[in-house]
Amino acid sequence: MGRVRVASIKGHRSWALRFLTGRYQGGMVPLEEGRELTIGRLPEAGLSLPEELTSRRHARIVWERGAPVVEDLGSTNGTFVNGERVKRRPLAEGDRLLVGSNILKLVTEVRPAPLDADTMPGLERAAVTPAPRRASAMQGRLEEVGLPDVLQLFGTSRKSGVLHVVSGERRAAVYLAAGRVTHCLIEGSPGLPPEEAFVEMLQWTEGAFELGPPPAEPPPGPAMSHPVEALLIEGLRRLDERRRQT
Repeated sequence: MGRVRVASIKGHRSWALRFLTGRYQGGMVPLEEGRELTIGRLPEAGLSLPEELTSRRHARIVWERGAPVVEDLGSTNGTFVNGERVKRRPLAEGDRLLVGSNILKLVTEVRPAPLDADTMPGLERAAVTPAPRRASAMQGRLEEVGLPDVLQLFGTSRKSGVLHVVSGERRAAVYLAAGRVTHCLIEGSPGLPPEEAFVEMLQWTEGAFELGPPPAEPPPGPAMSHPVEALLIEGLRRLDERRRQT
């Protein structure tokens, strides 16, 4: 038997949704061109996400000129693309969707050409069905989705809770109330003003994050009440100034 050149293997480039956060983190959901994919809490949905933040029929992926389009189906908490709430939006590679507590990234991949075009897609779906993680955790890796993107998504979707961030030996917490930052603390820096702690955190590019429930009592230290978007704009501006000065 002779060797088979990789370049000679027939294949096709296909779309897929990759979970960056949520109970299926790390899982991949292939998208079939021309076939609608419903997303919702119902068990019979094409992509079933059984959690409180997801509506029974939340959204769907349809196709237009060979490209995927996301449509919100009147969901309670909304469908977001790159931090913006949308009713209908054509998608491009790299776009991030927020559905409930799940952040999904649209990616493309090259798969071997199926022997049977009618049965292979179903087999592919079965093979990559992700195993659920914890039921309500919104968590992920900073290497996969940057902290500014995470904060923008949480701010635009008006999330409440405590965003815990760990990067090496550094630990931080951002307290959110309906998309506004009320406290920002970095462990080991109790005297650091919350605005300064927020800017410092934006530089962390490795590690993990997780959004937990709101606290029973407010944390110690100075409080504030700033929209996430406003803090992000100011923080990124200050970081750009620092880079230009170095």
